[in-house]
Amino acid sequence: EQAARLFPAPGVLTAMHRDGGLNPLREEGFVYVDPEWLGLFDHTWISGNPETALADPNSVVLTETAARRYFGDQDAMQQPMNFNGVLDLTVTGVIADLPENSHIAYEAIAPINGFKQTQGFPAEAEFSSYWWPFGYTYVKLQEQVDPGAFEAALPEFAQRHRPDADQYVPRLEPLTKVYLRSAATNAPGPTGSIQVVRIFAAIALVVLLLACINFMNLATARSARRAREVGVRKAVGAARGQLVAQFLGEAVILSLISLAVALGLLEVLLPAFNQLAARDLTVDYGSNGWYWMALLALVTGTGLLAGSYPALYLSGFTPVKVLKGTFASSKTSSDAAVRKGLVVFQFAISVVLIACTVIAVAQLRFLQNTNLGFDKDQVVRVRLQGADYALLKDRLQQSPNVLAVTSSTTPPGMGPGSIVPYTVGVESADPQQAEDRRIANQQVDHDFVRQMGLTLVAGRDFDPNRPSDVGHWPEGQDFFHIYDRAFLVNQAAVREMGLTPETALGEEIRIYTFENGTYYTDLRGSIVGVIEDYHFRSLRNRIEPVAFSLAETPRGHVGGFALVKVAPGNARDALAQVEAVWNEIAVGLPFEAVFLDEEIQSMYLRESRLGRIIGVFTILGILIACLGLVGLATFAAEQRTKEIGVRKVMGASVGGLVGLLASEFVRLVVVAFVIAAPIAYFVMDRWLEGFAYHVRPGVGVFAVTGLIALLVALLSVSWQALRAARANPVESLRYE
Repeated sequence: EQAARLFPAPGVLTAMHRDGGLNPLREEGFVYVDPEWLGLFDHTWISGNPETALADPNSVVLTETAARRYFGDQDAMQQPMNFNGVLDLTVTGVIADLPENSHIAYEAIAPINGFKQTQGFPAEAEFSSYWWPFGYTYVKLQEQVDPGAFEAALPEFAQRHRPDADQYVPRLEPLTKVYLRSAATNAPGPTGSIQVVRIFAAIALVVLLLACINFMNLATARSARRAREVGVRKAVGAARGQLVAQFLGEAVILSLISLAVALGLLEVLLPAFNQLAARDLTVDYGSNGWYWMALLALVTGTGLLAGSYPALYLSGFTPVKVLKGTFASSKTSSDAAVRKGLVVFQFAISVVLIACTVIAVAQLRFLQNTNLGFDKDQVVRVRLQGADYALLKDRLQQSPNVLAVTSSTTPPGMGPGSIVPYTVGVESADPQQAEDRRIANQQVDHDFVRQMGLTLVAGRDFDPNRPSDVGHWPEGQDFFHIYDRAFLVNQAAVREMGLTPETALGEEIRIYTFENGTYYTDLRGSIVGVIEDYHFRSLRNRIEPVAFSLAETPRGHVGGFALVKVAPGNARDALAQVEAVWNEIAVGLPFEAVFLDEEIQSMYLRESRLGRIIGVFTILGILIACLGLVGLATFAAEQRTKEIGVRKVMGASVGGLVGLLASEFVRLVVVAFVIAAPIAYFVMDRWLEGFAYHVRPGVGVFAVTGLIALLVALLSVSWQALRAARANPVESLRYE
């Protein structure tokens, strides 16, 4: 029925105020769209006409927040703007901010024809590549169309229209799945993870199950206090089913009371959880009927589950024995086995939570502290955004707080940059006949290796005294074509080539992008050096082949970022000096800089938050498990009151009695540990598979886990055991 494309294009958006002032800002939310976009999705229009707002290639529509950011209290309509210094725009519309729960997040919308102008395409031209520019197509199907049948026809459709694009097969993805279940490697907006949701749901259910087990143990531990009530009720004619219903009803009522308490705690604790999880979760009590239905079903189910065993246990008392005071002997050993089994199960869950937390913390520390193979400390990453790099470098090196300046297309540790096909040796003559291998293509300054602390294992570094390292741009080539370049490659590339660092030197290499009979990128030259492998992106990924050539080209500098090494000491003052130099030589361009080590650490925020949340729930689970042990210890003490009295009369010490009572629980914890350790290892081994580089859980991790579990168990039962052991034996034996 309708279709429209969206191309995210972050860049520098400048408000050209009528008074002559400029307001350049880095706009991450700048996107190009087809004009049909405004008909495909609903927007709330504050100013402008949705039918004509994007008709002009030089138009732009701003959100209300963006309009205020660029123009303040002025009317934004018909105000002039400029994007990346090459595209003049006029504001033709202002829309309300997009909802926070939208997976599409943008602040400024411009038509695709304007994008074509910035790239040198004629306005009427179609994009000729299936891999660039990177974008998304949104399709609204006719109501009678089966999405499955439509998607099944896409491979043949793609082959019919683009037979050379055999690597590309379009696929459909419902908008309802984009946030949590997207199969795409990238998305136009923020995404979540269904795996994380499932982890939290599983932990919540586990904690709830621990609480149910506690209720069972505590209810049976208090059975002596209700035994006579049961005996009297049964003696006057109450059926067992009536007693079961009574006890289940009591459990459900307690569960409903706990719901009221929980809702109050939710309002108090939700802000803290949102801060911990970096989310903005809210509960809409008024218009969410399914929420209340699900909550009431959960509460009722919890009450029935928690009350089931106590109801069956208490309703099974024999009236004669209960009223005679010998009801304890009327229960079989199977009841004790059930209670012990529940405690073993409960503590097994706690051991799994403890082990998972310990391993997650160890992995997070590994991610944060692993040597990445380059010097990331005291390095300020500055986005160049078209600034004169040579002038910036020269001015920065005059600052006493700046030790060195270099550049790269992508900061080390933050990603591979573009990954493109390459060939080596005789294959380079005709790359289309060679095996299609891929390599990360990086352009760097000549002192990049030295400044970033990389190790050269063979050959030489780039030499500023050798202009030939730059190569030459062939006449008549408009695309990125440079021949006779000098290349550095990493060890992973050498291994993939089937060479050694020494034999790789002098080999011809060609890095290219070929499509529609055109080489959009064609870099040719020889390998002059081999660099020791370093982690140029997250530790979730294996080190892949990478090739370096100079950012200096016959047509200017192409590095995307300046990397400024500042002197140790007051780093913030050094950053302020870098900004001052920037403002002097890059007038009209926003200053965007961050310390590289902080930026690298931010890549692991997801694991850090997940670890903290699991840690909080682990502590909660351990506390609940402790209550379970206290419940069973209370029950055991009540059952063995006379035995303890006799032992004390016969001369048993308090320490001996505490050891006697506690030893039973220690055995239960040991059994729980034996059951839980393999489960924890399996679960965390699966989680660690998501990281190419990770810790390997060893005996030490589980030794610490077992020790924590044992100490928790001893602390839980020792007080109750000590209380029972110090009781006056006269009180327990005077009725005999």
